[in-house]
Amino acid sequence: FRQKYWNKLQTLRQQPFAYGTLTVRSLLDTREHCLNEFNFPDPYSKVKQRENGVALRCFPGVVRSLDALGWEERQLALVKGLLAGNVFDWGAKAVSAVLESDPYFGFEEAKRKLQERPWLVDSYSEWLQRLKITVE
Repeated sequence: FRQKYWNKLQTLRQQPFAYGTLTVRSLLDTREHCLNEFNFPDPYSKVKQRENGVALRCFPGVVRSLDALGWEERQLALVKGLLAGNVFDWGAKAVSAVLESDPYFGFEEAKRKLQERPWLVDSYSEWLQRLKITVE
């Protein structure tokens, strides 16, 4: 695994588009592919299963709260939900640090920690206008 993954990374260093568009996702997929090729199990599978179970239990309540909102409020809530979900993609070290200081940190807490608009890259208003045209 180590040698194959290292070789792929070196290829990408020399030719960034050797395996398609180079993104964080493509790097993660490359790592996953190499791990699977050498029969390494997903080291986070139990954590993912536990988190998926918690998420599925919360899902009906989240949907009910979204259904209770007006159309524009719902769009903003959906975007904030996407941003809050990305908190858990920061990287294991950053998330571990947050969870160590607050073991009950979850989706609602992540939403409360989001920066208020305007965000660093904030094209929400333009997106909402385009969405309105599509819906109408």
